[in-house]
Amino acid sequence: MINNIIAGAGISVSSPYRQHVSVTGSVRWNGALHILEVMDQANWLPLYNSYDTTTVTMSQEYINAIEWARKKMLEEEKILALCEQHPGLKDLKEKYELMLVLTRDTF
Repeated sequence: MINNIIAGAGISVSSPYRQHVSVTGSVRWNGALHILEVMDQANWLPLYNSYDTTTVTMSQEYINAIEWARKKMLEEEKILALCEQHPGLKDLKEKYELMLVLTRDTF
């Protein structure tokens, strides 16, 4: 099992050297060689060497979903800020959310 995975602009993986993990697609840090490796079906292959780099990409569908989620989060923050400034808007938002819960089974 890989410990200490930190997501951000990239992913930082730190883990002790573990030779027993051999599931295809597993990733490990090889501390002896100071490289990140991935298991194919039988061998640990380096993800990076001094001659080329490996990149991991996402499909456009996933990128669009992440962008949509970011926009929704910003929109929700703005709505919450407006609700704090305008008690009437806060009351309407609470009533709207209640109506959604009460009518959800009709969708």
